[in-house]
Amino acid sequence: MKLIIFGPPGAGKGTQSEIISKEYKLTQISSGDILRAKKNSDTQIAKLIKFYIDSGSFVPDDLIISIMSDEMKQCDDGYILDGFPRNTYQAKVLDEMLEVKGEKIDSVLCLRVPDEIIVARLSARRTCTVCSRVYHLEYNPPKKENKCDYDGAELYQRADDKEETILERIKIYHTETQPLIDYYQENNLNYCVDGSGDINEIFTIIKRHLNSLALE
Repeated sequence: MKLIIFGPPGAGKGTQSEIISKEYKLTQISSGDILRAKKNSDTQIAKLIKFYIDSGSFVPDDLIISIMSDEMKQCDDGYILDGFPRNTYQAKVLDEMLEVKGEKIDSVLCLRVPDEIIVARLSARRTCTVCSRVYHLEYNPPKKENKCDYDGAELYQRADDKEETILERIKIYHTETQPLIDYYQENNLNYCVDGSGDINEIFTIIKRHLNSLALE
């Protein structure tokens, strides 16, 4: 299967992508993870990526399309895309790339979570200053207050986990992603799920849908 997963920041895309990839033996392709990894390498592309990320800008369409295309070529058993495509231009180019190979996207999973729940989720995240391990004050708190369980280092709240930043990220998501959701809805590919509940319950709903696709 070839899947796309959408959702606002903090909706659980990474968590569900990981579970889905293990269950169906798909490669999890996260544009954010790939860009962060490439940013730290010693290449010209890395310097370019670092420039855009550090300046708070999105990586240009043609560059991210090239990077993601290379990643997808390495996947023989299907994949789930997280963070790509980001706009309708990227979506159309992706469709064209797949069409050349006689392939297509099988389903677009949309996780819907109310803004207030997203703010509550992300503003309670804390990160280790040394190992970057992430905790959640409600769902996964450290054993000792404000200390990492593994190295005892101090925890801190990342700038993008502060409420004002979260609200701005949510605003950008709604502005940029709604046209994408409309684009895929025209092809009846969207499958929307309430992402505000229990992780396992959400996956059970998604699994039922993906199993139905496999039987078609």
